[in-house]
Amino acid sequence: MAWKGELDQIPKTLWKLARRRQRVIAPLAERDHVTESEVEQAGKALRLSTRAVFRLIAYYRRTPCTSVLAPQPRGRKPGSRIFDPSLEKIIETAIKDFYLRPEKPSLASLHREVQQTCHKAGATPPSYNAIQSRVRDFDPREVIARRLGPKQAAQKLSPVKAGLHVKEPLQLLQMDHTLVDVVVVDEVDREPIGRPWLTLAIDVATRAVPGFHLSLEAPSATSVALALNMAVLPKSKFLAAQHIDFDWPCQGLPKGVHLDNAREFHSNALAGC
Repeated sequence: MAWKGELDQIPKTLWKLARRRQRVIAPLAERDHVTESEVEQAGKALRLSTRAVFRLIAYYRRTPCTSVLAPQPRGRKPGSRIFDPSLEKIIETAIKDFYLRPEKPSLASLHREVQQTCHKAGATPPSYNAIQSRVRDFDPREVIARRLGPKQAAQKLSPVKAGLHVKEPLQLLQMDHTLVDVVVVDEVDREPIGRPWLTLAIDVATRAVPGFHLSLEAPSATSVALALNMAVLPKSKFLAAQHIDFDWPCQGLPKGVHLDNAREFHSNALAGC
C-alpha cells in the first residue's frame, strides 16, 4: 500500500526505496501500454509481484511523485486506539478525575483505579502500558498544571527567554529564596517547629554560592542583607565556628545584584544597605 501520511514523516529507508522504485516505475507509467514481460522484469528488479507493479504504475500515473511509491509501514499506526469507546471513556475519566490531582497519584495507582472501575462495569481492564500511553497522549501543559500548578507548567513548558550574560565572577549576583524540604524539631521535646527558608546569593558567571542565610522566619530584607553580607566577607570564621575544614574562597563586592519583584527586594531597608 502506498504512503498516505505527511511527507516529512516518511522514514529515510522508505524514501530510498521509493526513489529506487521511481527509477523503474516512472518510465513504464509514462507510456500508454506496457507488456506483461516488462512488468515481470520490473517485478524482478524491485522484488515485487506483477500485481504490485501494476498497482504502483497506476498510483504513479494518477500522482506522478516519489512519495506515492513509498510503502506504508505495517502494523498499527501511532496514536490509533484498539479499545472499545466505552473503555477509552473509563480511562480518560480516571486520568482527568483521579490522576490529574495535586496529590500526584502514581501511574500504578491510576492503573488500579481503572481496574476497579472496569470490574464494576464488567469490562476487561487494560494493561499498565496502555494506561501509560494514554497519559503520554494527554496535553503535557494540562498534566503539569493540574498536578504541580500553573506556575510549574509555565516554567517547564514556556519558551526559554534570553538569560543573563556575564563575563567574570562577581559581575552579577542573583538572589533567590527556597523553602527547605526538611522539618526542624525542638531539641528537647522533638516537636516540629517548621520548615526553614534558605536565601541564596548565586554568582551568575560561575554558579557558585558565595553567601546564604538560613532562617525559620519568612524571607525579608534582613535575610537578603545577611546573605549578601556573607557573600562579600571571607568565610574562614564561619567555617571555623562550624568545625568545617574546607576552603571556600568566594568573596568580594559584586558589581551588580539581580532581584525579582518580591517585596523584600524592594524595601527601604534593603535600598539603604
